[in-house]
Amino acid sequence: MRAQHKLTLNELDGDWGPPPPDTTRLVRTTHQLRTVPVGELDDEALRLLVLQKISLRILLPHALTLLEADPLLAGHLYLGALLDAVLLVPAEHWSSYPEQRARLERIVDTDLPAEVQPALAAFLAPGEAPKTQVRDAGGGRARRKSDEPSYRGDRRNRKYRR
Repeated sequence: MRAQHKLTLNELDGDWGPPPPDTTRLVRTTHQLRTVPVGELDDEALRLLVLQKISLRILLPHALTLLEADPLLAGHLYLGALLDAVLLVPAEHWSSYPEQRARLERIVDTDLPAEVQPALAAFLAPGEAPKTQVRDAGGGRARRKSDEPSYRGDRRNRKYRR
């Protein structure tokens, strides 16, 4: 596993080649990140790649290791942004990698901020209540879901807090 941290996604999962010349910044960024050794990808890079569902079988073990150390890694957005992205990974992945799901379940079995609660609810089985107490990112009073403004639409139309 350690040897994988020294290799890039292009080396581990096939080279995509250069991005098309008239492509978006997101596509250019994901192509560039595929040339960085996996072990050097920071929380923001992982958040972006995981949200795009790129090489999940390779990236999620690294992301989970970072989240085990600090579940509230923010990337460039908000507290818990990487965890939020990981929670939105499709259920098919988790059923194929139950050991990764078990690691994620241990991570979410802690106090988490309100920002990750919508994704946590989607991750948990239908009808299962979150095991966590919603707390404000600054450590303030616990909040009810109704206290939260709606920042996100459905999973296909996510909007991020800036």
